[in-house]
Amino acid sequence: MLPLDVARRGVGAGTSTALAIRQVPAALRDRPAGAPRPVVTFDSQDDPVALKRARLGADALVRLSRRRTLYRRPGPYPGRGPRARKHGPRRKLTDPATRGAPDRTQVGTDPTHGAVRVDVWEDVHVHDAADAPVALIRVTVEHLPRRARAPEPRWLAWVGGPLPADLLDLWRWDRGRFTIEHGFGFLTQALGWTTARPRAPEAADRWTWLLALGLWELYLARAVVADHRLPWERPLPTERLSPGRVRRARPALLARLGSQTRTPHRRGVSPGRRPGQCPGPRPRIPIARRRPTRVAEHRHRPTPRHLRSRPTPPGDPRLSHLQFLSATKDLPCQPVWSGRSFAALRMTTLYGSRPAGGQRISTRRVRSKIASSWFNTRASKTYSPGSTPLRSSVTAFSGPAASRY
Repeated sequence: MLPLDVARRGVGAGTSTALAIRQVPAALRDRPAGAPRPVVTFDSQDDPVALKRARLGADALVRLSRRRTLYRRPGPYPGRGPRARKHGPRRKLTDPATRGAPDRTQVGTDPTHGAVRVDVWEDVHVHDAADAPVALIRVTVEHLPRRARAPEPRWLAWVGGPLPADLLDLWRWDRGRFTIEHGFGFLTQALGWTTARPRAPEAADRWTWLLALGLWELYLARAVVADHRLPWERPLPTERLSPGRVRRARPALLARLGSQTRTPHRRGVSPGRRPGQCPGPRPRIPIARRRPTRVAEHRHRPTPRHLRSRPTPPGDPRLSHLQFLSATKDLPCQPVWSGRSFAALRMTTLYGSRPAGGQRISTRRVRSKIASSWFNTRASKTYSPGSTPLRSSVTAFSGPAASRY
């Protein structure tokens, strides 16, 4: 990959498809009048429907996901129904039974991939774009380089004019896109394109230009360096050396060329800042995001039932936690807590005398029994701490037996 220009992609540039729709016509203006029709390759994140409707003036070869579903053109109108059908038979890429026989097929041989087969289904469209038909292409190879297992078929979409006479050219054009992908990988992994964190946008642009010039220097230095390959790498001719190999052999070239800069001389001690000079805080550049960040929706964790405090509506015989605690605060023995609940209570009206070792009663039954005993005696709904019904119906535990709760 040899970059010809560097431009910043702004926040308002839109998707990669919208950016390509603006860039391709601008690049075609500099082509001579008699030049052949160009072919532009795209990845699976690009939209073939938008490229079809944009009429770029160039052919596009778009990679498709294996989960896509396309439709053929429907048959003639049968004369029944309010309108003609928009979609024909469905072509699901993951289901071989729905694909049908291809319209065109060509088989060839490649020295590194073995047998290569290209199948074409013409005039297909997606569900929401019956007015933008494309050609569906499936590329199947026997094996990958230095691999014995056959890979998954590759699905492509042809957008533009008529298909080429040699269908294997579609596979060759798609292979050329991998060179660009490896170039971006070399920029980020080996040259540290995204490792540097410049403070100003202008510094980031200059850093990108330096890396673009570095790619051209590595390309031009192939003929003047010796191949320093690793033990597991295969020898390559000079014209096929990768940028990584040239970069590995470049220190010997720099030592042979030398440097034209002069030796630095000491100019004295820096005077430092002037009295009263304060540079202030460094300027901060806000982060520009192409899409708003998703705010994590933290689900509200419900309060445990034993910690809830629900108000008692008027006329409701059930007692809340706070009312229960206020009802037992004047008893001779306070209720004993077991963990987070106050189920260490015993109701004499239900179980009679306390058995040996005590007995565990659920909180719900304690509250319901208190309420029923309270209102069965026709006492006032407004609780008074010294009332007799509550003292006669509830007994609090204390002593060694209460420690079990």
